[in-house]
Amino acid sequence: MSRFFKIFLLQSIFVLSLIFLINVSSSIVIAETPSWDDNWAYSQKIIINFDTSLDKAVYQPIDINIKFDSQCYAKDELEHSIRVCCWDGMNWYELESQIYDLDTSSDQYIESCNIVFLIPEIADGSEEYYIYYDDSEKPKTQYEDHVSISESYYRYEPISGYPLESSYYKIE
Repeated sequence: MSRFFKIFLLQSIFVLSLIFLINVSSSIVIAETPSWDDNWAYSQKIIINFDTSLDKAVYQPIDINIKFDSQCYAKDELEHSIRVCCWDGMNWYELESQIYDLDTSSDQYIESCNIVFLIPEIADGSEEYYIYYDDSEKPKTQYEDHVSISESYYRYEPISGYPLESSYYKIE
């Protein structure tokens, strides 16, 4: 074979390989996590640094500090746009959460805060966690109240005339 023919053959193989790779790579689709709710402008993925596939992980509290990449609306701990969501590969779950230690940038915006939520019962180690937030006001969260506190009174008289009395807050 002549030297010219060898060079031509190598160049042809190289060009055909490039064309093949371009066609193959353009047909590969990377699965993207769908949005929880398009009414929220921003989201940030949360990385949980322990194995959530373990049974003992369920209902464990997560307390993380998050610095927002974009402007986040939050007047206070009760009125804010922040939601914690979990994606299990098929469905979204909004998780009950609380925020505290707000680092305010103005009257209605925060730069960072701490967020507390519980690992959900559906956790199997493959789920993903996201913080959704917005730069505008959102409806207040309507989470169920799991704890009730009431005033109570206790009276005990082990010896007649010597009562033990106490007022306290009862947690149910």
